[in-house]
Amino acid sequence: ERNAYDDMDEAYRMFKRCSRKARTGVLAELLRPLDYCLLDMGAGYGTRPWNITVLVGALVTLFAGCYFAFSDQVLDGGLRAGPQSFGYYLFYSLATFMTIGAENLHPDYQNWLKYVVAFEGFCGFFLMTLFVATFTRKVIR
Repeated sequence: ERNAYDDMDEAYRMFKRCSRKARTGVLAELLRPLDYCLLDMGAGYGTRPWNITVLVGALVTLFAGCYFAFSDQVLDGGLRAGPQSFGYYLFYSLATFMTIGAENLHPDYQNWLKYVVAFEGFCGFFLMTLFVATFTRKVIR
């Protein structure tokens, strides 16, 4: 059953969507897809914390797929990890997302995968912060 808070959340999302569509200019056009994916669908403009959880799951799985595809660039204890199960790289991705790295598991720092790992760590920090803020907003009301 809907309550007044759900209605207010829906009105706020509609307001933010209209604001996004009303912006003009080249920069607004370039940022519109990012705004839609991350803020609208990903977080519901701060009103849907569980959407962030789904986004986190999708990103962790996507990064795990990247590590799985380029497994020759992942090191385990200083040795090449080589082909492992997808679960192995899912663990690596989740550890990178949540803590920016696992103990002995890391990319080969001589290759480009280190930038992917750094980007995943940034995404993890950003999305965990966004989740806490969104969840707190929901609980406080």
